Amino acid sequence: MHKIHRHVWSNQAWEIMNAPQLLPALKLMIGFAVSLLPTAVACAGISWSAETPIDRGAWGRLTRLPDGQWLSVITRFSKNEPSRLSLYRATHVSGSWLPVNDLREVGRKLDNGHLLTLSNGVVLLTGRSLVDGQSYHLPVYRSVDRGQTWQALSQVDSSEVAPGTTGSRGLWEPFLFQLSDGKVSVIYSNEKQDGYSQVLSQKTSADGGRTWGPEIRIVEETGGGKLRPGMGVVSRMAGRRFLLVYEVVGLGRGIVHYKISRDGISWPAGLGSPILGHEAAPYVIVMSDGRIVLTSCSNTLAISDDEAKTWRVLEDSPWTAGFNYNWPALYEIGPGELAAIVSAGSVKLRIGHWVK
Repeated sequence: MHKIHRHVWSNQAWEIMNAPQLLPALKLMIGFAVSLLPTAVACAGISWSAETPIDRGAWGRLTRLPDGQWLSVITRFSKNEPSRLSLYRATHVSGSWLPVNDLREVGRKLDNGHLLTLSNGVVLLTGRSLVDGQSYHLPVYRSVDRGQTWQALSQVDSSEVAPGTTGSRGLWEPFLFQLSDGKVSVIYSNEKQDGYSQVLSQKTSADGGRTWGPEIRIVEETGGGKLRPGMGVVSRMAGRRFLLVYEVVGLGRGIVHYKISRDGISWPAGLGSPILGHEAAPYVIVMSDGRIVLTSCSNTLAISDDEAKTWRVLEDSPWTAGFNYNWPALYEIGPGELAAIVSAGSVKLRIGHWVK
């Protein structure tokens, strides 16, 4: 029998305490609160399969293709060339992953790959493309043949750093998703904004990713500062509302926060509300039954049945390493069935089935 922890954090209390003058004390209070999560209570949980490897590399992400097969992208590294994005295909996520192709840009590192299958069957691929300290791009590629070939489509944003410029001006971790009206939107971490160490930015495309509208800042430290919201992930809840989760570096080890939007574009101001017990690189999915499942580099799973107001933390997670920077992700692969993916020398996954 699996167990869960249950804790509740008041969003109103967080907003009161989020005043800039209280931030130093808040960091200590949050760390103390995390250590005081209530004791476990019995509950149904998830049974996990053995590990399925994809390949050596990092930052694995998946998408389901129109024919039901799965496509994955991971970052591959080589001593003799910059990092590249490698694509693989499988009939089932727990089966054999066969190489499809590699995506390279001459003289530039590629990383942070993310895939999105549109409702018309087109697959989009984005990621970060960089020359360290000099040039940062967020390219978008398009495939109409299930990832077999790719065509350069657009660029979400770019940052060219002048010689002698102080501070970082990087662009990182783009995440693509579709809005209720079919438009494509992208969330990304952005170091370009003066007065902010980093913000989460968003752009939207009305033509399938060919062109992008104006940038809006959707998560930022009020008034600017050194806190770094980043690694945003979005999932749509019941009633067409959207849930955004992200880390805030500078609070703990990147305490996970969230916001909710009625349309996926207009978000509450400020840093949002914390989800205690989760730190760094969160990933969230909304299952077809409405249940929300969250993970992070804390390597636990948290479940919410009330649209992120409260969370039940599953004690028996798919990965037992404790806190570790292994860039997790979650995918629903069938009713009551999900895949959990991590990077630990290689990209690998496990399949979970709900135990009733």
